[in-house]
Amino acid sequence: MNLRPRSSVHASWSPDAARGARRARRLVLAGVAGALLAGLTLAIADRSDRGAVDPIETRIARDDSTQYWRATRMPSAVERSPGLSPFGDTKVEGFRGPATRPGLVGTSIGWIDPKHPAAVESTLPPALRGHANGSLRLVQVGAEAYARLGAEAIETAIRTHGRILASLPERAYVVRAAGHAAQAALEQEPFVEATLPFHPGFKVDPNIGHTPLIQESRAKSATLKLEVYGWPSIDAPGRAALRAAVEQVAGRSAVGGEGDGQLLLVEGPVDMVARLAAIDEVAAVGEQPEWLLYNAEAPSVIMTGSYEETLGARPFHDLLLDGGGIDTNGDGLRNNDGNDTVPPQIVAITDNGISLDTPSFAQTMSAVSVAGVPIGPAHRKVHVIQNVIDSGTSCDSPLS
Repeated sequence: MNLRPRSSVHASWSPDAARGARRARRLVLAGVAGALLAGLTLAIADRSDRGAVDPIETRIARDDSTQYWRATRMPSAVERSPGLSPFGDTKVEGFRGPATRPGLVGTSIGWIDPKHPAAVESTLPPALRGHANGSLRLVQVGAEAYARLGAEAIETAIRTHGRILASLPERAYVVRAAGHAAQAALEQEPFVEATLPFHPGFKVDPNIGHTPLIQESRAKSATLKLEVYGWPSIDAPGRAALRAAVEQVAGRSAVGGEGDGQLLLVEGPVDMVARLAAIDEVAAVGEQPEWLLYNAEAPSVIMTGSYEETLGARPFHDLLLDGGGIDTNGDGLRNNDGNDTVPPQIVAITDNGISLDTPSFAQTMSAVSVAGVPIGPAHRKVHVIQNVIDSGTSCDSPLS
């Protein structure tokens, strides 16, 4: 194909000519874009007239969350009291981010080098260190042996000396040896690169005693609410042994269970953490999370008849009709003390007592009442307690 121009006449190039050409192109493109936008605007306006597309004002009003955040206040957390960490004053970063170099093993206290057991022990308080001949061992397999033999063959060989409880990055296993002789034989296997005790500190969440809490009384309490997990591989007899050992440390009354018994809920002082972590059947110890409870589904069911079919819609609440009155004096409160012309609705409750320190009745997330707001007309929920046979706290009695 001949790509030469038909005419032998060539225009000379100059900067002014180039700028003029660019201006012309911009004008043409701007005109085309303007025409397209005008046509699109007309099309949208036409569809809006027919109700196919909501006007922009409607969409903004529908998706705006201003009213929600005016009525909703997120709770603030309370810092923990000193001395609640099982690691003491030692700063433990935990298992965060990738390893800084190959060959490290990930544990709850971070990446460690099992080839230097003395250095690992120095990072742990004495109470969180295991015995040199303890039955729980951390075994790291050599990279070359792992690549040559494969995981299946190596794990089969390890099981001749004990039980594999877990695998850890990188190329490491937690093994419960079948005895001292089995432990010695395991350490002599040619594929083993390093081994050391699986210290109780490897099981402990370093955030225990550090995480701020909404409930002030719990944040300041010396009694920790703990979760104790058993190894995933333990069977029913193992879970029974787990509970028996935990109850021996904490006391039967301080231990509860979840599900099949692999997760136990325990309450006790900080020095109990090390003793719980030293139990062979225990895989991990952490704090019970704090739950901020909402009765999320019932309002939607009452207002619409279904939570699932309406995706949790609350049309009355969207219109601020929630029984809480209207803040007519602009002080940010909706009280029944005469300052608001539209007071909250009052619902009478007849019971044998009341638990004031629950989300349903407390003034705040962490206090039954606050300074200047006792039980009475200014209280968020409880306006009066009419005692019948006691002080009104029979529902909170120990035998209730």
